[in-house]
Amino acid sequence: MKISGATVHFVIPETDAGPILMQGAVAVSDHDAADTLAERVLEVEHRIYPEALRLLASGGVRLEGAFARQRPGRAPAIS
Repeated sequence: MKISGATVHFVIPETDAGPILMQGAVAVSDHDAADTLAERVLEVEHRIYPEALRLLASGGVRLEGAFARQRPGRAPAIS
């Protein structure tokens, strides 16, 4: 199975290299075109980005050095 997806991460000087807050995956079909796959990935990004912000704002995750650490009992509620 092939997958693609979206990642929400803390920003650091290197591009797309910060500690990960949340990820979402999308199955890649043999019939996918680049634009249709990109649309599905964007839908996932629109779902996980606000959830990652809620998790961060509520104290459910914090940055410790080079790592994002989730606090116990604060699992993200992705629907």
